[in-house]
Amino acid sequence: MAVWSAVRLSQMTPDLRWDSEHYRPEYLRQEKAIAQFGTVLLGNVADISDGNHLSIAEEFSSEGIRYLRGHDLSDFFISDSDPIYIPEKTYATLARSHMICGDVLIGIVGTIGTVGLVTERHGSLTGSCKLAIVRTKALPAEYIAVYLASRLGQNEMARRTRGAVQMGLILPDLHELPLIEPTKSVLDRVVSLVHSAENERMRATDKFQSAERRLLEALGLDDLDLVTDKYQVASFRTMANAKRYDAEHFSIPGLRKWHSPFPIRLLGDPDVSSFVSNGSTPAATDYADVGTPIIKVGDVDSNGLSTWGGDRVRKDSSAARGPRGDLLCGDVVVLCAAHHIRYIGKAGLFVGIEGYDGPVRSVGELITVRSGSKLNPQSLCLYLNLPAVRNESQRHVRGLSAHLYPDDFRQIPVPLLPCKLQEKLADLFEESLSARCEATRLLDEAKKTVENMIAEGAL
Repeated sequence: MAVWSAVRLSQMTPDLRWDSEHYRPEYLRQEKAIAQFGTVLLGNVADISDGNHLSIAEEFSSEGIRYLRGHDLSDFFISDSDPIYIPEKTYATLARSHMICGDVLIGIVGTIGTVGLVTERHGSLTGSCKLAIVRTKALPAEYIAVYLASRLGQNEMARRTRGAVQMGLILPDLHELPLIEPTKSVLDRVVSLVHSAENERMRATDKFQSAERRLLEALGLDDLDLVTDKYQVASFRTMANAKRYDAEHFSIPGLRKWHSPFPIRLLGDPDVSSFVSNGSTPAATDYADVGTPIIKVGDVDSNGLSTWGGDRVRKDSSAARGPRGDLLCGDVVVLCAAHHIRYIGKAGLFVGIEGYDGPVRSVGELITVRSGSKLNPQSLCLYLNLPAVRNESQRHVRGLSAHLYPDDFRQIPVPLLPCKLQEKLADLFEESLSARCEATRLLDEAKKTVENMIAEGAL
């Protein structure tokens, strides 16, 4: 069924947009609805700039000052799933793109319309030109961030997106984005909900880190030296037994100097896992708005969880069928292919999709591990995420493009933890998950509070 709008020349927006997408019926209905309320333009209540335009990819590292990119806004409080850093001296030269506590960040290229709120936990920050930096002068940053993340803000940003091949949201258009002026009660409620959500998110992180520390201490891995050797001397027999002749396999320390206090099995042992397999990467044309949910690399965060990011594949595509790529609630997914070896081995527990119980798939850059008879999935996920264990996984990487294959991954040593320790780790993990869910609920309630400023059914 065709969808269209008829707009008089006198009714066109001041920027004289001629493209039909700008006048979609839902956008016009929203424009009419919010016209009944007092509004302010975003550019009148905030200073708006963007991130760094210089090419500094060669300076990316695993420590220093956090550098944000578009996909780092997948979490309202800024995602930690794939952090990169730059040297402090480089950060000092990028003063125009510095980000401070209270800034609202918006994805304006690529991941258009994503929103992130900078809080005190981040410290010094900067980022790329794919991000707009909104620094409030009047309304609280919490309200601006929630408004932009709500259905109202998302519609306004989608309406203002321009371009053909490379779509984008330009800063002058952001300046003209209207915000409904809230009542004091709405403002107080939104700010309170955001602060409560932030506290829950911090609690989730604390619980996960407590579980990690408990496991590190129990295994004696808290002070293991993980500095890569500059060289190694290995006999032909050693190399032949390992079936490896690359220096990296022998120079990366991994778990070679570790002596486990508990019995060891290999990851591929039935006591540890019942299923270890790559996912299946769909073709670009297989992605669709409706179909089977699929978990991608960016859906694995740094707190041991894998949460669906919204991507789907057609049900008749090859990626949606067969055992390879099948994903069940309670499976652990592990990054096995990346542009840099340091990302290999990051693991996340898939906890399902709320309100959905159908099939779920995973991409080929992930390995799915289904826990076996003597290790619960929470403990397995925590163990695989430990720095020394990820380092061990990286020892088994092959190829110039950094790839960890399931057959090699199955050789990772895994301790059979005592049942009481596993139970405690599972409890901490579940407390972390519960806090994250509560944070999400609170943010959804904040967005609903904003959306309810317009009478239900008006849009």
